[in-house]
Amino acid sequence: MISSPSDSERPSRTLTFTIWSIRYLKRRELRLDGPVDSAVGLDVRPDLLAVLREALSNVVRHARASDAQITVGVLGGVLRLTVRDNGTGVPEAPDERSGLANMRRRAEDRGGAFAVGPAQPQGTLVDWSVPLR
Repeated sequence: MISSPSDSERPSRTLTFTIWSIRYLKRRELRLDGPVDSAVGLDVRPDLLAVLREALSNVVRHARASDAQITVGVLGGVLRLTVRDNGTGVPEAPDERSGLANMRRRAEDRGGAFAVGPAQPQGTLVDWSVPLR
């Protein structure tokens, strides 16, 4: 499990908003794979939490989803976050406005990758990954 930074290291609304977002889903699943606690440094955690917050915000505000699956994993020196929902989905090439653009920028600034697209059989899949240094 990701250790939460102290209150002085993060805005208190981050964790509150994430919990609020998750609470409104009928079914939610969080999976942690690999040494997430020990491998994810304090410098990466704000980006990870911001991307998770934005993805969950999109699930709650836009997708009309009842289920969300969140996976955070570390494998081969790469941190990967995926958020999959069962909502209305996104077009094949979604318009990347501020929220999606910010997720992409946070990945690219760290030499990582970002993708968002349709999940199968329905919904949206957000896939964000960055190398751990």
